[in-house]
Amino acid sequence: MTQQHAVNEGLQVLPIPENIAIVGLNIESLITALILRKAYHRDFVNIRIVNIANPTPHSNISLVDKQLNQLLTHYEVPEAQYLKTLKAVPIIATEFDEWSNTEFIIPKKHEADIFFHPLLQEISSLKRQHFDLRLDTNDFFFSHYLSAKKLQITSESFPFAIENGYQVDSNALHELLVEIAENNHIQIDRKDTFDFRLDTSGNIFSEDFGDGNDNEYIFDCSGFSQILTSKLPGYCQKQLPKIRQNNRCLSATLTNTHQDRKITCVAMKAGFLTICNTEQITEIQYFYSSQYTSDEDAKTELLDYIQNKKHTNVASLNLYSSGQHLVAAPWQGNCVALGLTAGFNQLPVVSSIEHLMLSVTDFVDSIQIDANEDEIKAAFNARVTKRYEYCRAFGDLSLLLQSKLDFPYWLIPQDNTLLSEVSGAMLALWRKGEDLNALSVADIIGEQAWYALFCGLDHFPQSNLQKHVNENAIEKEVYEMKRRFEGYSNNFTPINDSFDKPADQKTIENSAVSEEDNV
Repeated sequence: MTQQHAVNEGLQVLPIPENIAIVGLNIESLITALILRKAYHRDFVNIRIVNIANPTPHSNISLVDKQLNQLLTHYEVPEAQYLKTLKAVPIIATEFDEWSNTEFIIPKKHEADIFFHPLLQEISSLKRQHFDLRLDTNDFFFSHYLSAKKLQITSESFPFAIENGYQVDSNALHELLVEIAENNHIQIDRKDTFDFRLDTSGNIFSEDFGDGNDNEYIFDCSGFSQILTSKLPGYCQKQLPKIRQNNRCLSATLTNTHQDRKITCVAMKAGFLTICNTEQITEIQYFYSSQYTSDEDAKTELLDYIQNKKHTNVASLNLYSSGQHLVAAPWQGNCVALGLTAGFNQLPVVSSIEHLMLSVTDFVDSIQIDANEDEIKAAFNARVTKRYEYCRAFGDLSLLLQSKLDFPYWLIPQDNTLLSEVSGAMLALWRKGEDLNALSVADIIGEQAWYALFCGLDHFPQSNLQKHVNENAIEKEVYEMKRRFEGYSNNFTPINDSFDKPADQKTIENSAVSEEDNV
């Protein structure tokens, strides 16, 4: 039986799918299936995940947001239960270290909604006019106070909820999602290949799934390999700005000795680190350019960093190729590229899972619109790619404007004319001293995050500075704001950040590097 839309005269409305195939058995495909099952009843829509060999490197830690909480709640999995199962550690901010003379954080978008204060914008505007004013970006974000004091992120005596994401164990998340999928009429085919054919219109059909009618949709969740997407006749990737491109990733997994409730990004000699942790492990990924360092030197640099941080419990090291990409048209014919298949940004400002969930929701909403099929797909593709472009622009500008390290990787002049439309526009607004409020709805990072980035990087005039006539009054206002945040923090209790080390930890000397150059 097929569910049909009400059809406006003259429009060929996209049908509700009868058969859905999702290629790749991984966290992204399972989340896709669960969102689609939530939208489409099992009596009308068959959903099948086809397991195939997938060479995409597997991160041990996944970054998830409130959308996943809501999805699992729909499937009657209590938040407290799944957080315990997934060994979750909250994320309340992203910290940038060694990017400028001081560490600075990027708050989550929600923080601006409840603690919005125009003072940061006002001071940054004055500094861009050559006024010499003190500005510590962290002072303006409550997440900094919670993190610095190691406080809980919930409080019954505080009137606002602090939005946060979670760092979770990828293997545990995968197992939980498989269990939920199998209990909700989602079929999982554990096979090595997925046989399909292309028709003259560029649609993909599988001979061993469905009946080849117009009500079939295929979702490509095969990751970097893009098993289906790359075979489509209109496949192409968007030209991305060539700003300090990294093509390698060295990933270290450590058995944990602490919990950090933020993601940390650290500038290094030839790239940057991203650091995440659950209750039991820490994962450090070094994205670097082979043009400026060798694999062996990158390993030495990473292990030196780990040792300097007093960590000796490295369990494994893995090396693989890593580049950023963005598919120009994720939805072609009846095939939709999702998650890592559609695009990948190395800097984890927004997680790939958040991108994925927004894209699947966009698809469900799109096929309920009474409009021309080509227009629907074009609008979907524009929304999805624009979100990636905003996140990519944020990463490009952080790499372009890094102001502390003086290694060749960071010193080689970059061609600003190669900036994307988004990053070029944001940089121009900042340098002209204008407000950063003319943002597209595709910006899922948030206005406050852009201010935090530019201010944290200290991207202000450094010459011909002058005193402001109201400098003392401005400093007093900042002082009062900090006092309010300190007062807010008294509503929150400290966390216990210590736990026993796992007994089977290994030392750095016993850690081997495995090569996985298959992306």
